[in-house]
Amino acid sequence: MDAFILNEPSQQIHTRRRKDILQRYPEVQALFGAYPLSALLLDNLIFTTRVFNKICGLICDFALIVPSAMSFRKYHLLHHQHLNEMRMDPDVVSQLEGRMIGHSALRKTLWLALFSVSQALRPLKIPHPSLVDPWMCGNIALQMGVNYVLWLHLGWWGLLYLCSSTFFALGLHPLGGRWIQEHYDVMGTHQETYSYYGPLNRVMFNMGFHNEHHDFPMIAWNRLPQLYHMAPEFYQTLFAYQSYTRLLLTFIVDKNISAFNRWVRCDAHTGGHTQPQVSKSLRSRKFSKLNGDVEA
Repeated sequence: MDAFILNEPSQQIHTRRRKDILQRYPEVQALFGAYPLSALLLDNLIFTTRVFNKICGLICDFALIVPSAMSFRKYHLLHHQHLNEMRMDPDVVSQLEGRMIGHSALRKTLWLALFSVSQALRPLKIPHPSLVDPWMCGNIALQMGVNYVLWLHLGWWGLLYLCSSTFFALGLHPLGGRWIQEHYDVMGTHQETYSYYGPLNRVMFNMGFHNEHHDFPMIAWNRLPQLYHMAPEFYQTLFAYQSYTRLLLTFIVDKNISAFNRWVRCDAHTGGHTQPQVSKSLRSRKFSKLNGDVEA
């Protein structure tokens, strides 16, 4: 039966690497802070106040039709806080979803094509979070009003076009490889997070710099390459993907790879007593190699 790979250390590697980098390169702190020009492009680290950043997120939703900014923000922060925890990280597939995806090339292809549906339903596996808060309600109400205005001026075909654009934006195409790249072990060594350093970073706001993003979420997207160059021994020693096309094809075609090809850890909020279904052959493996890499 398929099973995740258990990462024994309870602390995220990103927490320790951030401390090590700041100790060795305190000048990295100069990269912290917002980037106001992001307001023209995307929805966070624009202003120094959360309210203004949230308002930008609401505006970004206008072209997406679906009111997702506030829910994505909430669950993305949960992903950072509980990275790779079996139950609490929304980015980790449930046992049921993982078994449905399986190893079939067809089913993996359909999963990637319907990834927006998977993302929308994934938070339901989180045990205790409140699904609705005032900002989410406001997001829904505002988006319904915007959709009505769009319908008045563009008609049903206009809404269908925007809905289709939103649906396929997360789907089966090279940029969609980021969803596999970020935390799945497909072609490299066992790591908590993987980066991508190929040319598509130029059109996707450096999303490929994912180790850097998890280490320092307070650094705006345009400064992440600077972080990479300022601390080369911490990042250049890690495995990184170079081609999204190759990554996607490998994930789909290789029958040994499934949605279970990633590290998970016991949920911190249970005191480590919740044991996810994991690969017994890898449970006792020592993971000192990765730790040694980042301490070089």
